[in-house]
Amino acid sequence: MTELDTLGKRLYYLRQSCNKTLQEVSDSSHISRSNLGKYEKDIVKPTADAIISLSNFYRISADWILIGKPVLF
Repeated sequence: MTELDTLGKRLYYLRQSCNKTLQEVSDSSHISRSNLGKYEKDIVKPTADAIISLSNFYRISADWILIGKPVLF
């Protein structure tokens, strides 16, 4: 297993890389702070809308958030 092997770990990594608090991400992404914390702890899986919002906020592909690498067809 790698250090970014779960969706929650990837979300936590992204937030820490940007030096943002859960509240700052919550305010910008319009996702509750509570839900963001649950996503980062892999307690709850984010909805498609939440993934899109986080993808836009972090300016990263939804593929990377979901599986850790871009999907090539």
